[in-house]
Amino acid sequence: MPARKRTVDVLTCENCAVTFPYKHSGGKANRFCSRDCAYSRTPEQRFWAKVDKFGPIPEACPELGCCWCWLGSLFTDSGYGQFWMDGTNRRAHIVSYEWAVGPTDGQQVQHRCNVRVCVNPAHLTLGTPAENTAYAVKHGRMASGERHWLRKGPDTRQHARVSGMALPS
Repeated sequence: MPARKRTVDVLTCENCAVTFPYKHSGGKANRFCSRDCAYSRTPEQRFWAKVDKFGPIPEACPELGCCWCWLGSLFTDSGYGQFWMDGTNRRAHIVSYEWAVGPTDGQQVQHRCNVRVCVNPAHLTLGTPAENTAYAVKHGRMASGERHWLRKGPDTRQHARVSGMALPS
């Protein structure tokens, strides 16, 4: 079998705009001219490189403009954006709020636009856990009433009885 031929392209570094040769070998292309250049970006530069500021206009608050959608990785359990900073993964919308407004002082950062990947500080507000839950129920983002899992059918109600949970009447 003949050896694969490598092709050479010229790429532009995302950080310093220097052009550099890249030999394709079937993998992903480098985005930076060197390791030093890749790790010299500030957290703000890394963060805003993963944001699309031309997202949808939310139905919940169209007067605030369009959402700034997070294009980076997401927390798999919740669907919120995640950003590596200070040695830990943080929720992207909280980082955006803290940079724009200030510390949260133990309160929750809630989305007025109902879009989990939105990091637009104008769409974010502080609130207590009770206020956040009430807002989520009001806008249909949380199962309640007939949509709650305990009210789905007899099989789940039987499971709840066996496990000792209190059932709604």
